[in-house]
Amino acid sequence: MPWRELRRIRKNDQFRRALILVTVLSAGLVGGAYIYEKGKLNHQKAINDDIKNRISALDADIVKIAALENEQKALLDKVTIINDLHSNRAALVRFFEYLARTSAGLVYFERITLSGEMLTLTGVSRSSADVSRFSQSISTDVQSVLDDVMVVGLQDAPNGAVNFVISAKLILDSKQVADSSPNDSSAVLQGVADDQEDAP
Repeated sequence: MPWRELRRIRKNDQFRRALILVTVLSAGLVGGAYIYEKGKLNHQKAINDDIKNRISALDADIVKIAALENEQKALLDKVTIINDLHSNRAALVRFFEYLARTSAGLVYFERITLSGEMLTLTGVSRSSADVSRFSQSISTDVQSVLDDVMVVGLQDAPNGAVNFVISAKLILDSKQVADSSPNDSSAVLQGVADDQEDAP
C-alpha cells in the first residue's frame, strides 16, 4: 500500500541521515583528537628543543669556565714562582758567596749544575789534596748548605793540575733554585768566578 511505502522511505531517509550524522560526528571526534595530540606533540617537541638549546649553551659556558680556570691557574703558578724567586734570591746570593769564600785558593769552578736537590761542582785544582781539603771543609762547616758531599771524579790535567767533580745535596729550598734556571731543569754557572784568580 502507498502509505507503507512512504513510511519505509521515511525510515530509510531517517536512517541515512542518522548514519551521516554519526559518520560526521565520528570524523569530527577523530579529527579533533588528532589535532589535539598533534598539538601536544608539537608542544613537547618545542620544550625538548628548548632544553637541548639550554644544555648546549651550558656546555659552552662550562668549556669557557674551564679555560678561564686553566688560565687563572697558570697565572697563579707564574706568580708563585716569581714570589718564590724573589724570596729566595738572598739565599742564592749567600750560597755563591759561601762557595767563593770556602773555595778560595783551593779549587776553581768551571761549572756548577743543580738538578733537583743534587748539586754538581766541576772545576780544577792545583792538587787532589786541595780538592780533598775543600770537600772536607764544606762537609764539616756548620754554616755549610751542602750535605752528602762526595768527590766523584779526579783526573790529572796536562798542566799538572787536577780536574775534579764533586757532588752534594743542596740544603736550600732547591725548588726555587731550580725554577730560576733558563731551562727549568738545572741552574748552571759557566766559567770561573770573577773573584777567583785564574786556575794554574
